[in-house]
Amino acid sequence: MIKYPPLPNGNAIFCDDIREEVTGKRTLVGVYNSEIILSANYPSRIPLLCVEVHFRIDPDTPEQPLGIKITQDTNGESKVVAEVEMAWPGLPVDTKFPDLHDENGRNSVQMVAVLRLHDVLVHGPCGLRAKAFFDGDEYRLGFLGVRSNAS
Repeated sequence: MIKYPPLPNGNAIFCDDIREEVTGKRTLVGVYNSEIILSANYPSRIPLLCVEVHFRIDPDTPEQPLGIKITQDTNGESKVVAEVEMAWPGLPVDTKFPDLHDENGRNSVQMVAVLRLHDVLVHGPCGLRAKAFFDGDEYRLGFLGVRSNAS
């Protein structure tokens, strides 16, 4: 049996760069799995870090904004390092997405955000977390650990 995650849902990909072509194709360069290892002592700066966020919703959901935040989490403290608010996509009611439906044949709408974080200051080991805020709920979409191997 094919299973689809319940809506809404999403994910985030952390990488060194995202290149966008006029044809609509994106190339993600230097994709991180679970952590970034810095070669400099703390405090250190990450010159450029990109995050591609995908968030899927039911097209019948009432119109409302989607908030995306990237936070830097250190020792129980959370600081917003980037945020964006996305408007409802405004698609016609009869829009069909044949590859984005659940086992009951319901469609979903995918919203995508590309965030470019410049000169992220890191004072010590921490985590960068991608979060979505939608319909009064917080969705955890991805996490990237940050540490240094400098001696």
